[in-house]
Amino acid sequence: MPGPVIWREVLRVLKPGGHALAFAGSRTADLMGIAIRLAGFEIRDTIAYMHGEGMPKSRDVGKALDERHYREFLKANPDERARVSALKRQRRETMAETEAAKAKRRPHVAARLEAKASDIKVQIQALEGEQRRRCGAARAVVGKAQWSQPAKSGHHGGLLGDGITRAHEGRFTPDITAPATPEAQRWDGWGTAMKPSHEPIIVARKPLERGNGVADNVLAHGVAALNIRGCRVSNDGDRWPANAVFAHTPDCRRVVTREAWECARGCPVLALDAQARAHPASSRSWGHPRTSHRRRARPRTTPMNSRTRRRSCTRRSRVPPRKTRAWKPATMDARNPHPTVKSIELMRWLCRLVTPTAVESANGQPGIVLDPFMAPAGPGALRPRRTALHRRGDGR
Repeated sequence: MPGPVIWREVLRVLKPGGHALAFAGSRTADLMGIAIRLAGFEIRDTIAYMHGEGMPKSRDVGKALDERHYREFLKANPDERARVSALKRQRRETMAETEAAKAKRRPHVAARLEAKASDIKVQIQALEGEQRRRCGAARAVVGKAQWSQPAKSGHHGGLLGDGITRAHEGRFTPDITAPATPEAQRWDGWGTAMKPSHEPIIVARKPLERGNGVADNVLAHGVAALNIRGCRVSNDGDRWPANAVFAHTPDCRRVVTREAWECARGCPVLALDAQARAHPASSRSWGHPRTSHRRRARPRTTPMNSRTRRRSCTRRSRVPPRKTRAWKPATMDARNPHPTVKSIELMRWLCRLVTPTAVESANGQPGIVLDPFMAPAGPGALRPRRTALHRRGDGR
């Protein structure tokens, strides 16, 4: 997370009244806000970016208790532990030899060593399975999950261990297992974290010059205000931009028109639209309770026509055609491999919110957007469709 030193440099190059938009994590938003404040910024607002795509990083307490029971068995039986340790040490040595063979450009030797490492892994899994059954910590498979997850090394059995079935290239379908020990049965269904479904966007502003108000600052420097008219949403552009942004998931499909969507499971737009329909009287319409019936009388052909409507965008952007090391696949249909990729349409909306155009500028030049970290889906990716906006970054 960037500290106050980074944000002081951002503050230094900004004009008085210039805005800073910082994406933060739900756990560390407080630290990000403190770092921005210590640098000298004013915190003006926080935008909640609701995407619903996060991967739950939760530890299953029931599985942890079964694993603890297995570790206690190994501690009580040093011979069994030595057998497993010997096989794991042999596999590590084989993998090291494999990397050395690849470095020396000996593919045939590397392939043979990889096959040997795979055989040793099968032996480790068989031995551990036998030991778990003997100590009563073996979890029985009771079904298959209805979803698939990315098969990454070290993540949820990404190396295709026991209980893993490959659904398609790069993904796996986990098994549903039952708790084995009495302790695990009591704590079955408990975890350590919820699914991350939103990202706070901290809206900060450099303090105005002493003695100047917003009107004086926009004339002197061309910044300090938000482009409310240019960022209104809905079909007719009649809704004031709110500090909550809802994005469709990549599985949602746009149909017929721009504002018509078929939402997939887990889409936050669909979930909040269902909540709005279930409790229509609880929603305040334009701050007056008598106008709520007009809101219900509006057609609801798609979720984007409901009160939860924000913007028809998906969180994952497509990979640009330019080939760099950051982009492994160089096709337009490939997914962006960046771990915290943002929607390009969202980035356009944020840039339009705080950046003046040539019309508002006193010198006739459009505003400049600084991207200190040059993210793959950051403002720099907007150049092909928004040439009136300059972008700069330090490449860090």
